[in-house]
Amino acid sequence: MATLFSQRAISLQGVLAPRNVLLALVAIVGALGIYNLPYLGTQVNMITVLAVVAGAFVILSRNPLWALIAGIVFGTSKAALGALYEGIFPDFGQLFIVIAVCLWVFQRLAARDVTFTRTTLILPLLLFTVVGMLSIFAARDVTSGIEEVVKWLQVLLIMLIVAERMLAGASFRNVVLCLMALVLAQAALGYWQAILRGDGVIFFQVSPGRYRAYGTFEQPNPYAGFLGMSWPIAFGVALGLLNAWRNSAKRLSQRHFIWICLALLTTGAALAGMFYSNSRGAWLGGVAALGVMLILLPRRRALGIVLVGLITVMLGFAWQNDFLPTAIVSRVEDAFEILQFDDIRHITITDANFSTLQRFAQWQAALDMAKSSPFIGIGIGGYDAAYAKFRLPQWEIGLGHAHNIYLNFLAEIGAVGLFAYLLMWIGIFSITLRTLNRSTGLAWGVTLGLMGVWMHLTVHHLLDNLYVNNLHIYFGALLGILAALHLNTKTTDTETA
Repeated sequence: MATLFSQRAISLQGVLAPRNVLLALVAIVGALGIYNLPYLGTQVNMITVLAVVAGAFVILSRNPLWALIAGIVFGTSKAALGALYEGIFPDFGQLFIVIAVCLWVFQRLAARDVTFTRTTLILPLLLFTVVGMLSIFAARDVTSGIEEVVKWLQVLLIMLIVAERMLAGASFRNVVLCLMALVLAQAALGYWQAILRGDGVIFFQVSPGRYRAYGTFEQPNPYAGFLGMSWPIAFGVALGLLNAWRNSAKRLSQRHFIWICLALLTTGAALAGMFYSNSRGAWLGGVAALGVMLILLPRRRALGIVLVGLITVMLGFAWQNDFLPTAIVSRVEDAFEILQFDDIRHITITDANFSTLQRFAQWQAALDMAKSSPFIGIGIGGYDAAYAKFRLPQWEIGLGHAHNIYLNFLAEIGAVGLFAYLLMWIGIFSITLRTLNRSTGLAWGVTLGLMGVWMHLTVHHLLDNLYVNNLHIYFGALLGILAALHLNTKTTDTETA
């Protein structure tokens, strides 16, 4: 994809043009009207938000993509900011998403252009969103249901904005650089929390002086999920640049060498952060992501399958002969034990099995919810509100969701909704594979990385729900990159034909 590393300068004079300033002022009113103003609380908060919104609109008025990047950066810090400054600041991640969408809409209205990027991903994503929207009529908690539907509408809009800006020649290099910087910062923070700090949250303690890493997410699982959605992209960038260099007659330039080293550094840092998170779901997801990327790495897929088979045999041999670290083996065995789900009503709770049984209790509650309304569910976003009715006797406290996305959707939007979600997921995998088969160079590497991300989510979601802590913003942005790559390769094929 030729435009992946293109640059586009933004002149200050153009940003401060009268039309853009007027556009910013009008959009500020729209953004604050959409945003939940009663949440802002104090006058100081109002002034802070107005200043951020006004500055963001003026600076970012030429390119909504940068508002989305700001949304990802601030969105990943939502939990940490909420814990440190409870009730002081709103969710700036969401605020920047509102800014991005308003900019996108107002720019189109100003240009008298109401078209949007037509990608095959729209239909399955829209179908799932509509099913969730209809389930609100059966929802126990209408407010939570509306929030969930808005979340998926955001995913759809973010995908369209990113795809449009990428196809218009936005600098993919600068976007990747920002995301790599964010991943490196999160990984460094996680290492400090796990090893260097020496103390921490007692519930996250692994051994004396060592704790689970959680970054700015305040929980290890979404933190590990974010890193699991990031390292395949960084690794794909490195592989794509190496692939482009191998297929060219030129020497590897210093600039590309630096980018490859940075991408590999980001990959290693993200994997280290996942390791220190001690997240069983992330570990299994990481292995699955690496496996699918190795299978698809050679053009002859049979070679990839043989390679993964050999690695699996070697790991099995090491496992059976106790060559692997005991801590890792124990944690992975715990993960497989969780996947062997069983009714826990008559199992005695101990310190050793509490974590596993707690997750089983959430799953059991979700299954009982699904049995009460098997086709349409109890309403999207309704798990937490319904938990008290369907919980097991010894488990009074719910965890907000079922800690299994498939059971969670089965409970909330029934068999129809789960089918729509799986259909959406099959569409994403299918489009990614078709794009991979038509791509070369950097575009091929990024698409390969996206395939790793989808596989990580597929497996990690067996043990958790990663559409939390604003991670859906990041998910939507990755879908937008996929849509741009897919449309670009389709255009290239058409032109070639």
